[in-house]
Amino acid sequence: MNPMELNRALVGVLLAHTAGCSSVSVNADYDTTADFSRLKTWAWFTGPQRPNPEIDGLTDGRIRAAIEAELPGRGLTTAPAEAADVHVTYHAAVRQKIEAYPTAAGYGYGYGRGFGVAGTGVDVVTYDEGTLVVDLIDPKSKNLLWRGTARGVVHRDATPEERETRIRDAVKKILAQFPPAK
Repeated sequence: MNPMELNRALVGVLLAHTAGCSSVSVNADYDTTADFSRLKTWAWFTGPQRPNPEIDGLTDGRIRAAIEAELPGRGLTTAPAEAADVHVTYHAAVRQKIEAYPTAAGYGYGYGRGFGVAGTGVDVVTYDEGTLVVDLIDPKSKNLLWRGTARGVVHRDATPEERETRIRDAVKKILAQFPPAK
């Protein structure tokens, strides 16, 4: 295998390893003046929603089930919408991402003779990145109280079980940041 082929193979292995790890990055933002200790009950937000053609009925059901499973562990129980302390909704999107990796060819001469690397080009890789956003909204003021976001590589060829596990893990990581530690 020549140095160029070796370098491309290494880039492929690194990218496959990164995608295989299925790492999800999460973060949260919130209203610093909100009293999260008063939130004991929740209901699904029923206000206007933007249509999301990327989310089919199966994915919607998985996301909703994952949120419903996690909220009790965060101190929230379900209530009728008109009586809930907070309304919950989510948004999701999938975007194609592009990454470029410089390729290099190496050469060497053995012990004590030095080693060099020369840049020879760029490998470009495209992949799908999914974003899942969970919002908690004050039902009276309609103001956003808390938002958690997860981003990660989308595996379009995943089995239904793998999709469910991935969604459940992402929601768990998002809601682990609620309530915020002020």
